[in-house]
Amino acid sequence: MDVFITQTAEENLSEFYAYLREYNEVYADEFHDRLVGFIIETLSAHPKIGHVYNAAQGLRRLIFKKRYNIYYQIKQDGIFVLFILDGKMLVNIALAESGADLD
Repeated sequence: MDVFITQTAEENLSEFYAYLREYNEVYADEFHDRLVGFIIETLSAHPKIGHVYNAAQGLRRLIFKKRYNIYYQIKQDGIFVLFILDGKMLVNIALAESGADLD
């Protein structure tokens, strides 16, 4: 199954990259590549591996390195990565609520 990283998720990746690059550009490059590789390889091979995080919205969550939350939906035409968030952010709680607007 094809994996699509939405613009919002791309923006999340860019924010992580920019933050890490301030400290070490090589590490930022490696981290970005590992994270994107993990998302594509894992979700394309095992789409339902993520925990159902919000059943009403069809939202699943996969965690990378015990900290980074990857939120995605499985649809007929592929897997759509919606957000990639630092686990320390409070927005993770809002996504668990059934009223979150994901469109």
